[in-house]
Amino acid sequence: MLAPNGRVSFALAGADGASLATSGPVGVSAADLGGLLPGGTDATHGGGEDRPFIKSANVTITGIVAVRIDGSFVQVDMTLPATVDVVKLEGGRQITLPDGTLPVGEYDKIVLTIGMAQLVLFNDTKITIDPPGSGWAAVSPLCPPLKIENASTATVSLALEVRNSFIWRNDRFEFAPRFKVPLGCARVPPKTT
Repeated sequence: MLAPNGRVSFALAGADGASLATSGPVGVSAADLGGLLPGGTDATHGGGEDRPFIKSANVTITGIVAVRIDGSFVQVDMTLPATVDVVKLEGGRQITLPDGTLPVGEYDKIVLTIGMAQLVLFNDTKITIDPPGSGWAAVSPLCPPLKIENASTATVSLALEVRNSFIWRNDRFEFAPRFKVPLGCARVPPKTT
């Protein structure tokens, strides 16, 4: 006999803060990107006030795992991979991911595995950020815990700190996905798998 399941709906949103499109990733300056920007080094607007620095930042979510209160891991049964342009999350907007199912129970963390990250600059330069091993693992605590009940649907909202997840270090872009921590929760450091 199969264990009872409930549905879970995921919404990925941008956390409040500076814009990746107009401010760029953490640690990047116009001088750093001079070779990537034609006709100058105005990284904020790419030489024109109406053009953003980053056109898109696509990340591919390859897996979602829920962590039970007892610490055991359960793979969310859902259709993945899903590619999301996280620049579109800025300003508090959100994107709905495919629905999934989980066994009945209580969960206090969600772990997203991201297998690809690619930036597209305003001049259409594509920069792929290679993942470590099988990808990045971003952990988001859930406060209060997520309760999955038989034949019901629960919603999980995850707020990605978009700008703080992309970093300019050692003359290259790095990606370290971070989620805004709900009030009352402790921050869980990002991990690589």
